[in-house]
Amino acid sequence: MTHISRVEVANVRCHRHLGVEFSPGVNVLVGGNGVGKTSILESVALVMTGRSPRASSLKGMIRQGEGSMRIDVWLSLTEKVCAGEYPAEERLGGGSGRPLSETWVAAGYGVGGERRFFFNGGQVEDGRRLQETAHVRAFLPDDLRLVKGGPAPRRELLDALAEVESPEHRLRLDRYRRALEQRNALLRQGRLGDEHCPWEAVLADEGRSIMETRVAVLAGFAPFFAEVVSELGPSSSGPVKLLYRTNAEGLSEQEYRQRLASLRAHDARRTFTHLGPHRDDLRFVSAALDVREHGSQGEQRAVVLSLLLAEVRWLEQREAEAGLPVVLLLDDVLSELDDHRRRVLGEMLRGGVQSFLTTTDTQCLDQIHHDSVLTIEVSGGA
Repeated sequence: MTHISRVEVANVRCHRHLGVEFSPGVNVLVGGNGVGKTSILESVALVMTGRSPRASSLKGMIRQGEGSMRIDVWLSLTEKVCAGEYPAEERLGGGSGRPLSETWVAAGYGVGGERRFFFNGGQVEDGRRLQETAHVRAFLPDDLRLVKGGPAPRRELLDALAEVESPEHRLRLDRYRRALEQRNALLRQGRLGDEHCPWEAVLADEGRSIMETRVAVLAGFAPFFAEVVSELGPSSSGPVKLLYRTNAEGLSEQEYRQRLASLRAHDARRTFTHLGPHRDDLRFVSAALDVREHGSQGEQRAVVLSLLLAEVRWLEQREAEAGLPVVLLLDDVLSELDDHRRRVLGEMLRGGVQSFLTTTDTQCLDQIHHDSVLTIEVSGGA
């Protein structure tokens, strides 16, 4: 099993330079507010996913007065985990617990928007190769965009799951977006003739496949979500269900193309295409009510956490053979949970996935099995 073994950051928020070593299991960063615990999790997420879970602009992550920041991450495959899985001549490490092999990824960002990415000592063109080394999922209690925000993050969740199931899904999305851009450009120009036909043919073909894949992957993911919700405890209004919403349901390819053609004038008035999976949404419903509109903030947080834990469990099952690690980042989640849910979370984390938690209160760890936790104190940027 591969895990993140070390992280080094330079000029990230309050940290001038910090290096931390981690265990393959549960890692808890403990310290007061403002000492940089979350910044470490944010750094891991940025390198491994290509985005910060808390900052819309990476310029804000760079330490004040500095021109750039850098984040280095090492992933190790250890003898202790993998002994017996490889022939002796293929093992690169020594005794139990020593690395068999190590992957190093790094990223640097400048205040002017410059970006550089490194993989095993060599510079690469973009961060996609870094993101292919692990599945990293992050939870910040104050970030409720997945539930409260627009549909884009929820579509991204579905598409991320779909891409794991079918790598072709990403290619279909790319082809669909290019065709959508072309049709929207024609709409803005007020051109409503047959020049739409080639792009509408692509939209109909790829759009139906995208929707079908999303529906299929959601059907497989929903039981994992229901299971986690049941373990954590449902909301006061009852279990939460996932519902997929699309405005092109049931259309054949020919019907899809005909509908697009009939909507050209209408779409031209609004200058964009209304029909298709780029408008789809995932809804969270409890007792026939949409949690986005009627749920309390606590219930909305519980939905986001349940989605994250269900996704981790789902990913673990699918990546068991591929060996791609699943890493869970939980920022100050323990303070949001009662004792029962902390115990449930502790049991979930004992399953083997590498996890990183932050907390200001060590008493929150009472239900997280101290013998399986590496506690790291963070104070004053050290």
